[in-house]
Amino acid sequence: MEDTRTYFLFPDVLCLLTWVVDCYRLPLDNLNLRPVIGVLAQHPPDNRLVDLEDHNFTSYIAASYVKHLESVRARVVPIL
Repeated sequence: MEDTRTYFLFPDVLCLLTWVVDCYRLPLDNLNLRPVIGVLAQHPPDNRLVDLEDHNFTSYIAASYVKHLESVRARVVPIL
């Protein structure tokens, strides 16, 4: 019975050791701890499409969403 418990713990211990070794290999001076948050983009409203006819815009994110997330030092990525 003891051998089966050791067998099942081996992947967890191996994963933990790999994680610890990888953490020590990271260059700490280039480490960026700012989170990356995806914001769902939407189609532009019809009344805005008239203003944007000369441009090739296919999606829209309100600036207030981006500014709010950037105010807490997050990086914003559009999700199309």
